[in-house]
Amino acid sequence: MAQVRWNATLPRVLIDDVRGGNRFLRVTVHRDLGVVVISHWQGDECVAATRVPMSAIDDLIELLREGATTP
Repeated sequence: MAQVRWNATLPRVLIDDVRGGNRFLRVTVHRDLGVVVISHWQGDECVAATRVPMSAIDDLIELLREGATTP
């Protein structure tokens, strides 16, 4: 289940991992840095993170949209 938490300084979404184990994906927008950070968490520990430039977001959204709608 996704938990969207928006605020003026740090918009983010948390998405539970289907495997459970207190794992989740966190996506955070950092407009001041021009990146979206996609990070993997287990409990309160970040185990991996990727900084995606804003210029790549449209491609990422399109991939997710096509993947979610293609049989």
